[in-house]
Amino acid sequence: YARTIQHLHLHYPSDVLVAETSHSAGYGNVYAKAESSSKLVDAIQKEIGIKCSYLQRSVWNAEMEGYEAVKRYCVEDPYKTPFMMVLSDRYYAQCAAAALLHWLATSHSMSFNCASLKIEYETVRGQMFIDAESVRNLEIVQNNLSKKTPNTLFSILNSCSTPMGSRTLRASLLQPSNGESVINNRLDAVEELIDNPTKLRLVRKSLSSISKVNNLMMVLFLFRLGNLLSLRKVVKEMAELSAVLQGSSAHLLELSSKVLSDRVLVVIADILDERLSSDVTTNIKASKRQLQKHARLYAVKNGIDSLLDVARSTLAENEADIHALKAQIEEEYDFEPMLEWSEAGYRFSVPTELVDRRNLPRGMLNVERSKKYIKFTTHELLKRNARMKQSQQEVFVMSDKFVSSMVRELVAYLPSLFSGSDAIALVDVITSFAGISSIGVLGQNSFTQIKNGRHAILEATLPAGDIVPNDVFATHGSSHFQIIQGPNMSGKSTYLRQIALLTIMAMVGCFLPAESAIIWLPDCLLSRLSNDDNMQKSLSTFAAEMATSAMILRMATSRSLVLIDELGRGTSPIEGVGLSQAIAEKLIKTQCFTFFATHFRELALTLCTTAGVQNLHLQVQRNSHMAESSEFATTFHYKIQGGKCKDEHYGKLTPGLELAKLAALPPDVLATAWEVSTKIIDFDDSSRTNFP
Repeated sequence: YARTIQHLHLHYPSDVLVAETSHSAGYGNVYAKAESSSKLVDAIQKEIGIKCSYLQRSVWNAEMEGYEAVKRYCVEDPYKTPFMMVLSDRYYAQCAAAALLHWLATSHSMSFNCASLKIEYETVRGQMFIDAESVRNLEIVQNNLSKKTPNTLFSILNSCSTPMGSRTLRASLLQPSNGESVINNRLDAVEELIDNPTKLRLVRKSLSSISKVNNLMMVLFLFRLGNLLSLRKVVKEMAELSAVLQGSSAHLLELSSKVLSDRVLVVIADILDERLSSDVTTNIKASKRQLQKHARLYAVKNGIDSLLDVARSTLAENEADIHALKAQIEEEYDFEPMLEWSEAGYRFSVPTELVDRRNLPRGMLNVERSKKYIKFTTHELLKRNARMKQSQQEVFVMSDKFVSSMVRELVAYLPSLFSGSDAIALVDVITSFAGISSIGVLGQNSFTQIKNGRHAILEATLPAGDIVPNDVFATHGSSHFQIIQGPNMSGKSTYLRQIALLTIMAMVGCFLPAESAIIWLPDCLLSRLSNDDNMQKSLSTFAAEMATSAMILRMATSRSLVLIDELGRGTSPIEGVGLSQAIAEKLIKTQCFTFFATHFRELALTLCTTAGVQNLHLQVQRNSHMAESSEFATTFHYKIQGGKCKDEHYGKLTPGLELAKLAALPPDVLATAWEVSTKIIDFDDSSRTNFP
């Protein structure tokens, strides 16, 4: 279920709905609790970390509810007809739509206007698949050491100004495009913004002021006035962004400018300007809730709705009566009260020093004394508050009714708002890439040869000049399977991760930290980089790597990119060599691009004559005169070189014992380890010599 898990990771699910068809606990109960779960449900709950909700099978009704519901609620745009044609043959998609809409209606009491939802049918065509384990090991969206650290590929590339831009970037990293035209269009747009710093600054300024467009559209059906006020602001900012992008030579920027200048957006702005006041603020000092209430009362312009105007006039008269009562008390008594608003209505407030506590005026009710103020009300103020609140409620009802009619009118224009939202998200991602690419020396990739490439995450976290660049070259026929050797800490794992991260960056349309690059576009990225056990799945280290290897062998094609780091070290060396040899031969026959890091020297010898195999190693310098001393005798250059690893790195000068010196083990322990390992190696060499 690798692809299913990957899609769920892509979309941040808050709940996962599954059909209940085989458990007695579910019969007669729409929201059933299964006594046991399937392998798919177990995988979802363990990988995603949420508990699935079981719905009775009758809810998953494709013919009666699924297709018709999607047809009823989908926005009326040019894409609806072909979308419905595709959906008509997708039985399970129809079932899922029916269950989802039923669950929203019954569990969350949510209802929708007709033609108000943007519904799409997504496929994986034109995109590179990355399994969930590779996403974790490559630290694409989350760091393995801490969730709070920003050292991930997503955090490094994410300088988006809008939430939908960040969501689009995250989705692109988890499922990059492998369409050459799509990638080239993004690169052209990034290059234009880099070459024009003024335009880049103006685009960023426009994006920073744009609100959460997607959230605004999704809550339109709630008939809230605040959403319409925010929508008016956003639509105007869309026009400003369109003006900044106008005249761009890059196809994506010009296309985004046209989408954001759609005349329908102008119509929306005109409707909102015509019917809503431009300023609904109040001069009085009030809380946020009171300001929102004031906006509900006066946001609709005068003269738009005659009944609403009459109701507001009545409200104004009632408020004037309250102020008249304040003037009356001020005249009758020798102090000036202030009107203070509370949820129960207005009440009077007088500074303590102006009133004798023992001789309060008669008729005062609900007196509250504090060090600075005395607050109270009267019978007459309570009556006038009641009349005022009744008038307020009438205005609220009429205003909400008018807003509801506006929302129903604006539903017809939702397709343009959705398109504008997508355009903003895309421009935001491109702007983020331009900002990142303009920092430091980054080379443009054209479309696997990489010259002086650098690890993207380390490039952003380590001091300048500390990163050692490395070349990558792989082609079908001569070097599609590359064996990478080197002692521990020489940089093998970093090199593998560098290849994966640079490939992902290129496929989302970002420039690379390299002098130059020609990136081959794989259909999926599969890896075995971690050597940890899996307690949730009750898998040992060896069982976990065998399960991952089986997944790789099933899914790998001639267009796949496969990264394997030290396969077979979870079992005995002899069995590890055998399994590594067999898996390597299978991958060589598949013709996928494979980078195979290993400590098994035998593989470099047994596979070197096979077509397509190339031996590489990480450069290491050993000081032999220091080998038997307690000092560390190895210098790591972290530079990839052609040919198999030198024998001295795996001979009697054992690299593992050399690295043990760094752990400050006692000298006698190191000496014993050195003696035992030397005897075993001598015995092994003599056995091979005497073998017939």
